[in-house]
Amino acid sequence: MADDRTKWTPQANQRKLLNYVQGKQYDCHILDACAECEIGRRTYYDWFDNPDFVQWWQAEHERFFTLGLNEVHAAIRDGAVGGKRGGNTAAQKLYLERFDAGYMPKSKQEIDGRVTIEGLIAELDDETGEGNATD
Repeated sequence: MADDRTKWTPQANQRKLLNYVQGKQYDCHILDACAECEIGRRTYYDWFDNPDFVQWWQAEHERFFTLGLNEVHAAIRDGAVGGKRGGNTAAQKLYLERFDAGYMPKSKQEIDGRVTIEGLIAELDDETGEGNATD
C-alpha cells in the first residue's frame, strides 16, 4: 500500500525567517529575527513541535555552514603561506571538525593492524641497519 502522506515543504514565512537568519550568518537573536520577519515568538517555537520542520531547519543549518568550508580552507592556506588572513587557527580547526566530513585530526585517526613488541623491534632494527643479534 502506498504512503498517502505528501512531502512536507516549508511555508513562505518559514523560508523568510531562514533567509533572514542566514543573511545575518546566524549572528542575530532569534526574537529579533522573528520581529523583523513579522513572525510571533510563540509561532516560531510551535514550529519545533513539527519533526519535519525540525529536520528541515537543521538540514539548512548544516548546509549553510558546510558551504562556508571554502572560506575556512582559504584562511588556513593563507595562514600557512604567511598571508594576512590567517585567522584563529583553533576556531578553524573546530569548524573543520564540525562541518568537514572528510577531516580527521591525527588524534582521532585509528591505527589499523596489530602492534607487537617484536614488530616494533624489527622496525627499529631495519631503520638502524643493525639487524637482530640472533640472526
